[in-house]
Amino acid sequence: MAMIEDPDVFFNTDDFAVDATYTAPSGTPVVTKAILNHDMEQLASERVTDIELIVADVGTPKRNATIDIGADQYLVERIIDNDGFIVTVAVSKV
Repeated sequence: MAMIEDPDVFFNTDDFAVDATYTAPSGTPVVTKAILNHDMEQLASERVTDIELIVADVGTPKRNATIDIGADQYLVERIIDNDGFIVTVAVSKV
């Protein structure tokens, strides 16, 4: 993802972002906005679901943290990208 200094451009709109709750393992839930991307190609042989989050809200996501979006819960598997403003994590649906 290209570096974006003002993530509000994407995260303050219903066209892209949805309400989410990020909870680190043994952590306090943090309400934030997220962009959910299903079936994204990471490598030629790998397709993943990823979620983009605002670093200022969640910091650096931890493996096995959860992200709740609506009635769905996702488990953080790994960080794909972090430009200091937006962090993208690979997730699996719980």
